[in-house]
Amino acid sequence: MLEYLAHTLLEARRLLPTQGEARWEVLRWHALAHGLIDATVTRLLDLRRPEPLRSAEVRAREEVRIARTLDSLEKDIAARHLPEPIDPCRRRARRGLQYIDFRYPHDWRDKRPELAGWIARVATRPSFAETLPPSFTRA
Repeated sequence: MLEYLAHTLLEARRLLPTQGEARWEVLRWHALAHGLIDATVTRLLDLRRPEPLRSAEVRAREEVRIARTLDSLEKDIAARHLPEPIDPCRRRARRGLQYIDFRYPHDWRDKRPELAGWIARVATRPSFAETLPPSFTRA
């Protein structure tokens, strides 16, 4: 979908780098963000099942996926200066972190100070605050 938007609908306004290392980095963030959201949703859906049908193994597997993705994002942020403005893939990662805070609240920030600092800086943007659910206060 992102490729379609980037190359077909918005040709005049490039959403993604067209080649080179910058392109692979953006697409990597896209994949990590997608996986982060997918793992969080899968964990949530298991918790919403009737008690006898819930699976501790499923939740544990998804929590490991979430932790590994957060670790990867932390490593990426520590190693690179992120571009401004934030590209669509990093916006998706931001939404994934926002969704984790909303649906899987736990203290992921202590072990990932670079990622925590990045999301705190991004949280000051009006576009971030305007997309929070009405009852949500964590940045």
